[in-house]
Amino acid sequence: MSEKMIIRGTVFSGLGQGGFFTQLDWVKQQFQDKLGFVPFPGTLNLKVEQESLDVVKKLRAREGIDIVPPSPDFCQAKSFPISISGIEAAIVVPEAEHFTKDVHSGDVIEVIAPVNIKKALSIQDGDQLTITIE
Repeated sequence: MSEKMIIRGTVFSGLGQGGFFTQLDWVKQQFQDKLGFVPFPGTLNLKVEQESLDVVKKLRAREGIDIVPPSPDFCQAKSFPISISGIEAAIVVPEAEHFTKDVHSGDVIEVIAPVNIKKALSIQDGDQLTITIE
């Protein structure tokens, strides 16, 4: 029995670190093997609305699909498959306290997809986005 989860937030540009991460060979290979797609170079950042923060907390507590680095130079992450307006995607949660504290607060999520989500959905920074997770 799975519960439908809805996350609403505002799109914003990040620091560009997602583009580096998504293009590492081991990351591309694991997303291809485990999620069925090679990620577009970059992530979509979403500042989650207050009403959706409990949903994000529940999601982060779930078991996800592990993305395991080949060396301790990188942090492990877990991912959660989603669909945004018919686009196959995944929420990626880095499992590194320093990353979440220094780069993203607890009210931010990162989404990867095989396409540039902003272009595919004709959205830009400041636009609202709703994600449904089955």
